[in-house]
Amino acid sequence: MLMSEWVEEGLTLARAFLYDRTFCLGKVRPWEQRIYLPKPGVEFYSEDIIGPWPWINQVDGLRTHDHRMPITDYLPEEYETNCQWQMDANGNTDGSCKYAMPPSCEVGWHEHNGTCLRVPVSRPGQTVELVGFDFFSRNCKVILTSMASYQTYTLNADVCGDSATPLTGDDGAVIADHRVKDVVSFQIPEWTPDGLSEFAPGLYFIQVVEPNDINYTYPDGSQPNDFRSNVACIKVLPAEGLRYRIWSDQIHCYDATDGEWFSDEIYMQAYRVLFSMSGGVPQKADLGPTKPAEWDDADGGETHDWLWDIVGEAGNPFPFTGALAIGIIGYEVDSEDALKKQVKAFGEAFSLYFETVWTGLLAAVGGLAALGAILKFFASLSLKWTLIAVAIVLIVVTVIGLIWAAWAPADRMAQDFVLLSEQDLYYLTHPSSPNPGESVHAIDDDITERTIPDSKINYLYTEERQYSSRGEGSRYGIRVLYMRDV
Repeated sequence: MLMSEWVEEGLTLARAFLYDRTFCLGKVRPWEQRIYLPKPGVEFYSEDIIGPWPWINQVDGLRTHDHRMPITDYLPEEYETNCQWQMDANGNTDGSCKYAMPPSCEVGWHEHNGTCLRVPVSRPGQTVELVGFDFFSRNCKVILTSMASYQTYTLNADVCGDSATPLTGDDGAVIADHRVKDVVSFQIPEWTPDGLSEFAPGLYFIQVVEPNDINYTYPDGSQPNDFRSNVACIKVLPAEGLRYRIWSDQIHCYDATDGEWFSDEIYMQAYRVLFSMSGGVPQKADLGPTKPAEWDDADGGETHDWLWDIVGEAGNPFPFTGALAIGIIGYEVDSEDALKKQVKAFGEAFSLYFETVWTGLLAAVGGLAALGAILKFFASLSLKWTLIAVAIVLIVVTVIGLIWAAWAPADRMAQDFVLLSEQDLYYLTHPSSPNPGESVHAIDDDITERTIPDSKINYLYTEERQYSSRGEGSRYGIRVLYMRDV
């Protein structure tokens, strides 16, 4: 008998929570909004209609650009931030940061009074919380629409309404603004609905759709099928901790160095720095140098096989989150002692460079503003992903040449700087994404780097990176492979 009562009580509670949930539903707050309606013979017809229109004021704590009520200023960490850096003749750096302005906003319309607002960031499997008002139906859905492909996903959502805020204020008007804290939460999918593909990272529109299960009637007697919110935005990053391997398996000599009586002796080395976020705090990890790759008998037209692990190794791919910076240096070896000094100098310069960047970045923006600065990532790249400060890219453009020129010896035959966000690696190795186009970069007055995409098979992408040295009269190409562990 007692057991039966327990079971019945449990079923009652479960039913109340899973089905009724009236204790957690928001109040119906009709308010007037201009709505575009279909009308025969009229291309764009709008009308001010009173209805319980849902509204998104915040996405994961960041307020939307059309937040109600309108606000004068957002918090510093809610703005996108751009930073610029300068270096004097003594190698001292000075950084200054300012808010980003259109048209450089990551999402063009996500701005306030001519200043870009930060786009909220999430990952597959994570829960996103929307705060607003008129979230009153337990059957509401969230629609995510890719800004790149316009693919639409309809997701289930949980609703918990604000039961504390009264329906009307002292003036008798319905309270339909930021004072109401209705909450809709949903989970970013890990897979597409058919279960065949990973949910694609990228920028998405967000909209809450609530069925008219309250039978709300317009003044003309008609009843809408549903009520749709304003449109917010979110950026979905790749799943956390995807594992990658980057390596080179061969080098080709197109043109050997000038003025050498014997074959070239080639020595290549790479240095790696990883940037990431942990608990909302920027982290920098110096991964140190790779083992060197060497070719001691290089002649024009010859190809040499080697195994040069740049990131990760066979059977042990690297778990990657954030952004990876790789500095590559290559020499034609004339003196073993001189080589050691040159390699040491480059490694010290590379590490010093990033230490200076990181220290200067945190000092320049400081406090809450740092959170805004570090979330603008690689704006000069085509994908415009956001994780680390755009300052890094600007420094690379304006400073790295000065640092390397000061340290670099005369007999370099290759030099390179590779910036890879986790999104870059995701799409670079994704089977269905197109290969990038061929590109050419002048590293400095002497070295030119040309990237030539080769092939993509499953989750393995291959390219050749060619290095031409004006001073050495040489041209070498290394084959680089990027592989994601699946």
